[in-house]
Amino acid sequence: MNARLLFALFLFAAVAAKPPVSRAQPSCANFFSGKWTTDDPNLSEMQISQNGCDFDGSFEGHPAGGHYEHKIHGKVNDGGWSNTFEIKRTDTGNHCQTTLFGNMVFLWKQGSSHEIDTNKFNYFITGTSGDCGLRKNFTENRVWARCPATGCPDYE
Repeated sequence: MNARLLFALFLFAAVAAKPPVSRAQPSCANFFSGKWTTDDPNLSEMQISQNGCDFDGSFEGHPAGGHYEHKIHGKVNDGGWSNTFEIKRTDTGNHCQTTLFGNMVFLWKQGSSHEIDTNKFNYFITGTSGDCGLRKNFTENRVWARCPATGCPDYE
């Protein structure tokens, strides 16, 4: 074999033997899993289960004259401190379903501007699909707090 062919074979073998380049997986800390409550007596506790960067959850709403089931699905950002979500909101009386869009962002620990409090988040609804009498530009902002091991407080 000539030297060029041998060199080409050597080069091919060296490149082929290299391990594949792996891309870093996002670091989606599991901060959102758990049971959450808000001070609105018309909303039940929200249960969230997080698996990697995906999460699912549910809660119920009981405003005057209605009952709504909320099924939430979202993606946590790299780092785990915020997310984006969609909520399928179903009126249990007439089965009408609308989709709400929004995000959750953990609050800063009291007195800190650089450390998040993984026991409280702001929940922002930024719009809806416009179905079931809920306008497309509907917005909502509320704080949810992690329930302690002893159970969620009762706001009713």
